[in-house]
Amino acid sequence: MNTFRVTFVVVTLSQFFALLYWQATAELRQIRPIAAPGIHHSLPTGGRPMERIVPAPRKLVTQAVNDIVEAWNNRTLHEVLDQDFYDKDRLQATIDVRVPRHAMIRTLSIRDAQTVQQYLTGGSDGEPLQRISIVSVTVNTQIESDEGGSFVRLPGVNEFLIKITEEE
Repeated sequence: MNTFRVTFVVVTLSQFFALLYWQATAELRQIRPIAAPGIHHSLPTGGRPMERIVPAPRKLVTQAVNDIVEAWNNRTLHEVLDQDFYDKDRLQATIDVRVPRHAMIRTLSIRDAQTVQQYLTGGSDGEPLQRISIVSVTVNTQIESDEGGSFVRLPGVNEFLIKITEEE
């Protein structure tokens, strides 16, 4: 009888823990969508969403990344940032204070470019039809500086969010 009780208790406890484990994992597996505004809420006035997103041309993406890097190296980054870029004056001031004057950034490679939003503007009243693409670009970069007598190399991975305008 004693063996029966021990076995019964062990089996009951193992079933109890299995049930707890199952409930915990079942809770983790539930998918709950993240609330986000619809695409029409984030379009500018007069913007019309595209039925199908067309990837932005790689050549234009590469040129945009090169323009950003060149502007950073020439200390004119504020000129290529969008007018809606949050606190761009503060960004430029921080770069001027924290980054050595002769430091240069170099693009090592462009990993990935994904068009995350695309819409059309214009096309009426003589305005040219334009396709606006918002592209997320992952770039391997390296900051190089020889300030202080020694060469310093700081590699990094950056994500650029680029707005590309094409005439249709």
